[in-house]
Amino acid sequence: LFEHGDQSDLVYVVDEGEIALVRERPDGSEDVVRLVRPGGVFGELGPLLCLPRSASARAVTAAIVTGYTPQHFKRLTTLPAADPSNPAFDRSPQHAQSTAKA
Repeated sequence: LFEHGDQSDLVYVVDEGEIALVRERPDGSEDVVRLVRPGGVFGELGPLLCLPRSASARAVTAAIVTGYTPQHFKRLTTLPAADPSNPAFDRSPQHAQSTAKA
């Protein structure tokens, strides 16, 4: 989905599948920093703090993720999930900034 050092623009929520967050070691091998499963959030630090990506994100299985702008993500985390104005209330494409299939 993105590589270490890329510009950060979206915060992702895993809808289906698994996403591995990986960092490259000096010898070229990789460490899995975290495995994100459905309902999990990743990639939030970069867009919220205006920083480049600190790790790479790769699909481990067939996956569907939804990307939110920092503004939408802040609303997602501050409004009750049952509130119709919360983007998480209805995850149809018109409420999400982007949906990516990996």
